[in-house]
Amino acid sequence: MPKFAGSQARAIGAEMRRARDSLEWTLETLAAATDISRSTLSRIETGARRADVGEVASILTALAVTGPAKQRLLRLAGEGAGTWVEIGSAMEQQLSAIAAYESEARSISDFQLSVVPGLLQTSAYARDLIGTSPLGAASLDRAVRTRMARQSALHRPALMDYRVFIDEAALRRRVGTDPRTMVDQLRKLMETVQHPGIEVRVIPFSSGAYWGCEGPFTMYDLGSHHVVYQENAGSGVFIEDQAIELYRRVLVSLDRLALDAPETNDLLTRYAERYEHDL
Repeated sequence: MPKFAGSQARAIGAEMRRARDSLEWTLETLAAATDISRSTLSRIETGARRADVGEVASILTALAVTGPAKQRLLRLAGEGAGTWVEIGSAMEQQLSAIAAYESEARSISDFQLSVVPGLLQTSAYARDLIGTSPLGAASLDRAVRTRMARQSALHRPALMDYRVFIDEAALRRRVGTDPRTMVDQLRKLMETVQHPGIEVRVIPFSSGAYWGCEGPFTMYDLGSHHVVYQENAGSGVFIEDQAIELYRRVLVSLDRLALDAPETNDLLTRYAERYEHDL
């Protein structure tokens, strides 16, 4: 696992890698075009080294990246490292870092309050959910395809475990107008837990208020470090400092509160049967 230079560096590197791949360039080709060494370019692409604004400008120019995409990456390169917050449509650029972490993490812990985690959603559930937001409506098909493609990360041999805590509210809240959407989604959750290394547990309403119920988050264990991502209505934030320990403690608390695997399966079954009655 490469040394970590921050989520901004990881996002910039991932987008540069995609731009280079689209041209079918090797690192050697890009090195010749920018006068930046191959090893330095490799470390920039993996997020092991934070590129300065001049390096980012040189690389993007060589790769013919122009317009808003170039300006967005240059702005990101000029910001300080550390906690990274984006608002509104600018959150999309955080997806590069999220996808990279999902493809590299050795374990992922996910806590969701009102919806099923994206890595476990059916396409119909994702479509109805994304379609409620004006941010996603303009490019709904692309957003759904992207979310479905990200789920391949769960089948990587290097991912040792994926732990999910879901508040019962996410089961109770109907997404979409067709009851089949919720039936299929709940059945998928029940099938998913049959895969080794994937654990889904529900925090029941009977738990009342609990520590952590103020907001969902995802923690990525990347071996040498941990990163937490929080997404709320219209904003997203990466947390990479000492605050990580707080989220570890929240996960321990959730583990104590959540139903065990058989109890969770029973509750999922009951909710699925309720939605089936509406078919």
